[in-house]
Order: sequence, then structure tokens, then C-alpha cells
Amino acid sequence: MTAGLVAVYLFNLLLVGGVVAAAVGDFVSDDWLLSASALWFAKLLLEANFLFHAAELFQERHLLRYFIPTAIVHPLYIILFGFLGLFSGFQWKGEAFERKAAMNQTSHQVTPH
Repeated sequence: MTAGLVAVYLFNLLLVGGVVAAAVGDFVSDDWLLSASALWFAKLLLEANFLFHAAELFQERHLLRYFIPTAIVHPLYIILFGFLGLFSGFQWKGEAFERKAAMNQTSHQVTPH
């Protein structure tokens, strides 16, 4: 699980890094930028395919209009909150996940309802 999450994090870091490198200048080879662009496009196609089928299944096709704006922001979201998650806990669906400083792992605590 951890290896998969690290791979997703690094993949999104590569995508954002490619855009930043293109905006900054010629610090990266054109082949690298082309590869990052191709990966971003492949990611968009795969996500669009999955979300189209899910929207059809749940009869929520109208939500697909938000796909492009959120697809642009999503890699930034993954990078930011993946990084911040290293330093703090969080609460999700009424359950608290706290960072254990001593063991450097996440603990799971259920909050009372």
C-alpha cells in the first residue's frame, strides 16, 4: 500500500514538475517535457474513461463538466496534502488518524459519535 501511494505521489510530482520546468525555461530537455506531457494526457484519458463509466452507472453525468478543472488541480492537491500528511494527522468521516511520533506510523482511533 505504501509503495503504491509513494508511486502515485511521485507520478503527480513528475507531472507538476514538467509544467513548472516548461514555464521556467530550458532547464529540462524537450524529450523530458514531451514525456511528462504524454503522461499527463494518458492520465487524463484514463481518468476520463473511468469517471464517464462511473457517472453513467450512478446517473451523475452532469458532474463530468467539472472534470477538466479538477483534473488540473488534482496533481497539486495530491502533492500538497501528501506532503502535509507527513507532519500531522487528519479526521475523515468521523474518524481521527493521528501521527505517532515515536513509531513514525499512522494510528487509527475511532471518535465517539
